[in-house]
Amino acid sequence: MPLVDSLIALANQATASDVALALGAVFALSASLNFVALLHALLAKSAPSPPPPSPTTIQYIIQPPARATYDAEYESDIAEEAAEEKTSRANARRRRSQTPPNLDPIIETITTEGALASAPQKPPLRSTGSIVEEALREQEQRNELVKKQTPVQILEELKAGNARFAAGEQSYPTPSLVARREFSRGQVPKVMVIGCADSRVPIEILFDQGIGDVFVSRNAGNLFDDKVGGTLDYAVNHLGIRLVVVMGHEACGAVRAAGLSTSALMREPPHLRAMLLGMQRELALCKESLDAIAEPSTRERATVIANAVGQARKILEDPLVHAKHTDGKLLVVAAYYEITTGLVQFIELPKDTLVA
Repeated sequence: MPLVDSLIALANQATASDVALALGAVFALSASLNFVALLHALLAKSAPSPPPPSPTTIQYIIQPPARATYDAEYESDIAEEAAEEKTSRANARRRRSQTPPNLDPIIETITTEGALASAPQKPPLRSTGSIVEEALREQEQRNELVKKQTPVQILEELKAGNARFAAGEQSYPTPSLVARREFSRGQVPKVMVIGCADSRVPIEILFDQGIGDVFVSRNAGNLFDDKVGGTLDYAVNHLGIRLVVVMGHEACGAVRAAGLSTSALMREPPHLRAMLLGMQRELALCKESLDAIAEPSTRERATVIANAVGQARKILEDPLVHAKHTDGKLLVVAAYYEITTGLVQFIELPKDTLVA
């Protein structure tokens, strides 16, 4: 075979020294293995033998210990836990006795498990029915109070609310969840405000009023037209409104736009063009007086007030509204809101204002 022939040829070529080296390596490896085996035997002989299994161990291997042993250990653990719980209760009582009463709104109590718990002092819970009845009763009392107020009293209430707003002392009248749901039964607002749609003029907020207090109609330039007239009729004849406020404001973009030339307004979209041209016609009635004011900011303020007064006068063109205004049953006023200060200036119209 080729492999055997190769080995034989290799052996024939080996010298005596090569054979001697190979035999020496074999003898050295054999001696090392014998030494390791002898060392292992000596170590095993010197190590102590494991003790024989105890009778208890043998018994457990054959059959587990009786249940009574487990029960005894379990009862011992229970006794230790009970002792720890008793100690915990005693320590808690000692701490409570050392703390003066009524110094903290938190009352420390011990639960049945022995853990320390903290419970805030709370009024006794009321039934849902009693809460709803109380909210309904408060709403009815509020509605009756509003119905008894005169227009002047309501106006003074608005002035007081605006003073709180300007001073940063708002009361933020926000009804509870239950009270808010009672508004679904109806509304009894105090006042109707025709204001500008400007986002910087939040009507209820600047008068510090809450939900259900103000009947609001807003549009760019606080204008009074036929659509707003229908809203006014509903407010006066069905909601019993006795105070109407037409309020303009500082830096009104609609009033500024109305001061542009007619040719410039004709380039605006149809609805916006019609609105601005109508406002321009109203302001033309007092154009000479406004043009006589030299200072620009003063003239702009006067223009906004003139627009609000003009819209209020248009409200009084309705014979029924004018009659109530003359008799003191309905008060129609103009107002100017100054954004920089938060203050509202009211301009009352004389009761003998003539119908145009």
